[in-house]
Amino acid sequence: MLGLATPLWLLGLASLALPLAIHFWSRRPSRVAKVGSIRLLRSAPPATTRSLRLQDPWLMLLRMTILALIVLLLAGPSLERRRVESPVTWALVAPGSGARGGGLRARLDSLAATGAEIRLLAAGFPPAGETDADPEANYWALLREADRAVPPGSHLVVLAPLDRGRLRGTRPTLASSVTWIPTPAPPVPPNPLAPERRVAIFAAPTRDEDARYLLAGLRAVGLADGARLSVQRLPLRDTASVSADWIAWLAPAPAPGRLEFLAAGGATLLTEAADPRAQAAEGRIVFLERRSAAKLHRRPPDLAPGAPLWTDEAGRPLLTVEAVGRGHRLRLTTRLHPSWTDLVVRPEMPLELARLLHPPAREASVPVALSQAAPHTREAAGGPSRPPIDLHWPLWTVILLTVALERRLALGRRPNAP
Repeated sequence: MLGLATPLWLLGLASLALPLAIHFWSRRPSRVAKVGSIRLLRSAPPATTRSLRLQDPWLMLLRMTILALIVLLLAGPSLERRRVESPVTWALVAPGSGARGGGLRARLDSLAATGAEIRLLAAGFPPAGETDADPEANYWALLREADRAVPPGSHLVVLAPLDRGRLRGTRPTLASSVTWIPTPAPPVPPNPLAPERRVAIFAAPTRDEDARYLLAGLRAVGLADGARLSVQRLPLRDTASVSADWIAWLAPAPAPGRLEFLAAGGATLLTEAADPRAQAAEGRIVFLERRSAAKLHRRPPDLAPGAPLWTDEAGRPLLTVEAVGRGHRLRLTTRLHPSWTDLVVRPEMPLELARLLHPPAREASVPVALSQAAPHTREAAGGPSRPPIDLHWPLWTVILLTVALERRLALGRRPNAP
């Protein structure tokens, strides 16, 4: 496709009328000649009126072509080359996101079966088998880079944790469509040199069973991964003197201000559902992308604010997290009781508690909602994919050849001198 840097120069094409005007204006009228007799002219054919007819049309055409080429040269022509590649599908897997688990492995196999290219969500997008990648890479910056690397209309499937620390800057607007499949963040191994974690459990009399199951799960965490935990079960009235960095408030009433203050100072506060309007809810619990075998029996009708960590099969949040000052607040919309969920008697209970006991190293690593992580999508533009070809010198060559042809033709038509 031909492009022009300064198309206003095309107005100069009006100069093509100049050679025509000069040609017709320069034609001289007939001269009057005095003769003695016209007797000899009577037998000659009658004279005809001269018409406005071109004498040398090919020569005139060459001269007008030269002017047109000069005008086009001034307009800055270039030849744009558009992309011809077909759209592709990239499955971008975050390094260390748990993509080698059974559920995600099956999902990656299904994507590969549909023709998707499995790549790492890292600089250069190497094959998924490589593991050398920046652990602090910015997902949004990488998606901008991937959008520039694929043809317009391509599809990017992102398999990565919903980690706020990896979503830095302004949310991008991409020409490629994006499907984000959340994956669990890599587990934080316990540090044997870390100080002992202090856990406080406050339970109302009506939540005695909830506290027992939670206490058993926390003890299983300490036995399984060697975490140094100091767990206390305290009465509700002792909140004024508590000093802990992980607090569970198991009571229908809202958590008191003292516990909210501790959460703002860096602690993690877990609260259970306080809404008595429980509804029957048959289904299974989903831990981010992993559907568990734990069954859900009851839940309140209201949804908790924050980024979801656990959901039901319909995607409604069961456990959410949000930043509170330098700490975090966990809201459980169900209860840790067998009548609400059988998670408390399953092996998944200590495993999920271990994840909740190891908070991110910084506030920015708190998970975000999927709607906050997915980039915007714009209509793919069919613009040039490679630099345009400059026609400056080729056009100069054509102009010089045309001038040479015009000169040769003009000199060949000149009458010989007597």
